[in-house]
Amino acid sequence: GRQPVERKGAATIQVAVKHAPGTTYITPEKPTVLEGERITLECGADPPGYPQPTYTWSREGSLSSVLATGSSFTIDGARLDSSGGRYFCRPANSAGMGTIGETVLNVYQ
Repeated sequence: GRQPVERKGAATIQVAVKHAPGTTYITPEKPTVLEGERITLECGADPPGYPQPTYTWSREGSLSSVLATGSSFTIDGARLDSSGGRYFCRPANSAGMGTIGETVLNVYQ
């Protein structure tokens, strides 16, 4: 008969566990922009969640309308009369939703 073969070694297993995004944050923390300039707001969550979340941006006064669906939201030409105000971001994936992040954008002349 054959002799049994003994093998020794180490193995690594990576397990991806589905989980909802955690606490949402928006950067920069206190966004300010000169009128006519561009500003980009970034949204993230800690923990980020798995699978990778999608992000929904909205604005105070029109929460039902989606401004953007990526992790960043850019205003190309900020307007003094209409761009300033409170913006919201919420990450979500198949495991659930994160908290709603919010920031207040100030536009200056």
